[in-house]
Amino acid sequence: MLLTWLAVLSTVCQSRGAALGRQKSGRLTGEIVSIHECKENGEENNIRFSRNITRLHGADGEFGGSTSFDLLKGTRAVTKGNIRFDFCSQGVTKTCENYLNWRFGKDGCDLWTSKLTLWNKFVDAIQPSFVCPFHPGHYTITNITLDAKKMEMIPVEDREWFVTLQAYGDNEQPWMCTVFDVKLFRTGRRRGPK
Repeated sequence: MLLTWLAVLSTVCQSRGAALGRQKSGRLTGEIVSIHECKENGEENNIRFSRNITRLHGADGEFGGSTSFDLLKGTRAVTKGNIRFDFCSQGVTKTCENYLNWRFGKDGCDLWTSKLTLWNKFVDAIQPSFVCPFHPGHYTITNITLDAKKMEMIPVEDREWFVTLQAYGDNEQPWMCTVFDVKLFRTGRRRGPK
């Protein structure tokens, strides 16, 4: 089931990437601007992120960051969820649009820990290990980096991305919702205005 979802996602991303069309030059890199809990979920959201993220910029042009979060309530499984990808242009006039909504089912735990996903480096950076069953507690994320090779399949450069992950836990009850704000661009080419 997991491989089927990944194949579908890859196909959709590649076809949409071709539709948005951009000449690729330079090396893909990016900066994680913020990670925070969704505001609209209120008390149903069991995750609370630190309000700051320490950003690192390596000599090779890679960006990284570190932060922490508290998980208020655990769950044995991720029973369903949705990942919404929105992007905004980074010019003077910011325009935003939805790129993809990806719903998943009872394979949420396998999907979270798969090494084939765009977020595998993020999961690996969390300490203590943040996998099913999820336990309440304090977690740190050290030197988060983005897997640029896997992101080549989507038209990412010169855009600001907002990725919203909403997950349901045991008995399909709302469990957590998180927003990732990421700016992606290519090195070696002139960037537009910020």
